[in-house]
Formats: sequence, structure tokens, C-alpha cells
Amino acid sequence: MKLLTLATLCIFLAFNLEARENPFEMTVPYEEELARILEENENLAQKKQEEEKKIDQAIKILEKKIAKLTPKETQEKIETKTVEEKDLINKEIFPFLTFSYDDNKIIIKDKDKLLQKIILDKENKIALDYKRKIYFYTKKYDLNSKNFNKIAIGTHPEKSFYRVMIQVNSDIKDFIIEEKDDLIIISFRTN
Repeated sequence: MKLLTLATLCIFLAFNLEARENPFEMTVPYEEELARILEENENLAQKKQEEEKKIDQAIKILEKKIAKLTPKETQEKIETKTVEEKDLINKEIFPFLTFSYDDNKIIIKDKDKLLQKIILDKENKIALDYKRKIYFYTKKYDLNSKNFNKIAIGTHPEKSFYRVMIQVNSDIKDFIIEEKDDLIIISFRTN
């Protein structure tokens, strides 16, 4: 009896068992899905190219309008300014504080109000205090410049200001400090 049940079960399973000859061969639904995905990727690439062309055209139109609106003198000033600033090394410390420097000058651009400038002759340092209630860890940068050694930025949150400290390599009297809007320009006197 057991043998008969086993034989019927084997025959029943043999008729109901389905398998592909090559299990690694792609099936029709897989090929259809792959074709659909590839088509979507092509459509996205085409749309992206069209959008880039539209953006490029818009930029060209805006550049032409700006060129018409700004006087030639202003354009020349902008061009000379960008040429001068290209030689500088730029560092963005925070979104509100950046500085650029080379061997002979450092430009500090800050959106906050300058409270005071402190010149420390004995230590060859210049301190700039800016008003903002903020807290961050002190950041120090080695400038490895001919005239500027280091710059450090630290907070005094209890007094609602932060300080930018610039250490120079030579006597502090050899430097000129200028204020222009939100810029502080510290230049080495070249005589």
C-alpha cells in the first residue's frame, strides 16, 4: 500500500512539475520591463538636454540685457576686479564670513557689523570684532603667506560677538587697514 501511494505521488509530481530548460535565459516579462526602463531613461535624457538648452538660452538673453543696462566703465571695473581677485586664495568659513589672501593682502568679507578693530603691536596681530550672537568652536587657518601667518575665528557668545584674529609676520606698522562697506582690506606697504 505504501509503495502504491509513493508511486502515484511520484507520477503526479512528474506531470505537474514545470521547469525551463535554461534557468539563466531571460524571460519575456523581464525583457519587456528592461525595454520599458531603457525607453524611460532615453526620454529623461532627452528632456534634460532640452531643459539645458532652454537654460543656456535664458542665460545668454540675461547676459545681453545686463550688458545693455550696465555702462562700459562699470563692466571694465568688474572685469579688472575679477582679474585681481583670481590671483587670491579664497576660503569660505561661514556663509556670512569669507576671506581671500595672497602674499601682500588679505580681504575679509563679512555681512555683520564691525564693532571694533584692535591692533596688538607686541604680538603682531590685528583683531576684528563683529556683532552676532553665535556659537562655534574656534577655527584656525595657517595661511603660509609671505606677510600673513595665521587667521583664527572664535566666539564670545556671552557678549554677542565673534573675533577674527590675523597674525602677521612682520611689524604691524608695515600694514594698511582699509574699510569698504562689508570688506576689510589689510595690505602690506610696498615701498
